[in-house]
Amino acid sequence: KKSKLQKMQSKLRFRNVFPDCQKEKFEQVQPATSSSDSGLIKGNPKYMSFAWKAGGGGTLAVLDINKPQRLPPTFPMIKGHSGAIQDQDFNPFNDNVIATVSDDTTCKVWEIPEEFTKDVTEPLVNLQGHSKKVNFVQFHPAADQIIATAAFDSTVKIWDIEKAKDVFTLTAPDVNYWSLCWNSDGQLVGTTAKDKVVRIGDPRAEKWVHEVNAHEGPRAQKMTFLGETGLMLTVGFAKTTDREFKVWDIKSLKEPVQSVKIDQQASVLFPFFDGDVNMLYLAGRGDGNIRYYELSDGVFSYTSDHRSTTPQKGIGFLPKRGVNVMRAELMRAMKLTDNYIELISFIQPRKAQTFQEDLFPDCLSDSPALQAEAWISGSNAAPLRKSMKPDESGATTTTQRTVSKSVTSNNNPEVEKLRQELAEARKEIERLRAQQSGAGNDELSKLKHELNSMYEEKTSLEHKYNQQESVRAELAKKMSEDQATGGDAKGELLEKIEQLRAQKAELHSHLESTKSELEAKSQEVNSLSIRIEEMQKAIDALRNQML
Repeated sequence: KKSKLQKMQSKLRFRNVFPDCQKEKFEQVQPATSSSDSGLIKGNPKYMSFAWKAGGGGTLAVLDINKPQRLPPTFPMIKGHSGAIQDQDFNPFNDNVIATVSDDTTCKVWEIPEEFTKDVTEPLVNLQGHSKKVNFVQFHPAADQIIATAAFDSTVKIWDIEKAKDVFTLTAPDVNYWSLCWNSDGQLVGTTAKDKVVRIGDPRAEKWVHEVNAHEGPRAQKMTFLGETGLMLTVGFAKTTDREFKVWDIKSLKEPVQSVKIDQQASVLFPFFDGDVNMLYLAGRGDGNIRYYELSDGVFSYTSDHRSTTPQKGIGFLPKRGVNVMRAELMRAMKLTDNYIELISFIQPRKAQTFQEDLFPDCLSDSPALQAEAWISGSNAAPLRKSMKPDESGATTTTQRTVSKSVTSNNNPEVEKLRQELAEARKEIERLRAQQSGAGNDELSKLKHELNSMYEEKTSLEHKYNQQESVRAELAKKMSEDQATGGDAKGELLEKIEQLRAQKAELHSHLESTKSELEAKSQEVNSLSIRIEEMQKAIDALRNQML
């Protein structure tokens, strides 16, 4: 049996991968004390982020990932939530955009300024729709401006960020979610929940299409899709409190393809899968180790692990485009502790100090394959990929489409024609944007302001009108009483009533005039909104044409 295991491990491509901890750390960090079920720390090639310990609401620290340092007592942060931040996610197509979710039931999307010299307090977009705290957020892997959130109100919502509205909702029966993720092309979402059911949903059909009870233990479970293999992985606890993971064929969930007992530790494991080289990393909050496995022929084989006596409070991994290919760095982890952040590289030893094509196939690009409207309407596309091979300047080249060598020739007239069309399309987009943001949005804002003022005036007139009616009724009552008692105030009261009738007629006329103006102004606002929407459609169409 031992020789069989050794024989299996000898066939693994990455059996010699070793961890390398960066000496320089981010010191004096103060992570928030949180009951969140997320990994607590996220990163991309430019930044890393985590919730900062602060009173009076959620505060997010955003650090330059390439500048480890001892943090000063104060520095600019993102502040805007009135409750604790539960999770955050970077936009895969814009490194300077990040989304956060919070106990305050909102999801907010922020822009990180290049010159981060003061606190950011105003989000780009504030997404409201959940009725209880929101605990997970994930950007779509292929479509721009699409994001998913999961909350304690038992719903998973899909949002169109540009329009600031939820477009699809999946609802489970009274559950608290433990994890949320998209599959590789964003056609499906997967969740684990407190009722121990793993659910896979089709968000655009707003229904759950697959369900399975994966683990019997009471502690939190996690799941992730395994790239384009058609498999998914779940991590949880057995009845005997053993930590375990299982591999499942999504189309047939009766029995797992593989089931592996890990150990009897109490901390919840988080899975991170690198679909480019089929490597799985398992790390637990409260655990000091990071285990890694290699997927081959549909099953995982243990490769090795990184061991540490310092437990991690949070754990996250960079997207593949953020690794150092010249060091043969397969993956980089961010380990968050109570007072520092440590970067851990996973290195495949190679003698040659050149780019290794077999280690670094094309990775996920930072350009979207679809626009939001196309995905919402039912279109699908695999995420775009880019070459990881650096050019002479050290930068990598984006490859959005796979094209034949004959088409990429510099002297090809078809290429020159496409370049000219692309340049013209870009100019047209800029023209439409200028027209939309200039005359369109300014005029729309002005009209909306006028409309609000008129609504306020209408409300005030209606209030005065009602007051006059009340006074007139009171005077009529007094006149009736005066007649009954033989009083002589009738003439005076009649005069006042006539005055009130005149004022009432004037107010009524003013009110009707205001209503007419409101209707006209509303039509003008609607017309302008339609015009702006048509411009946006034209921009989206040109973007798709460019892609």
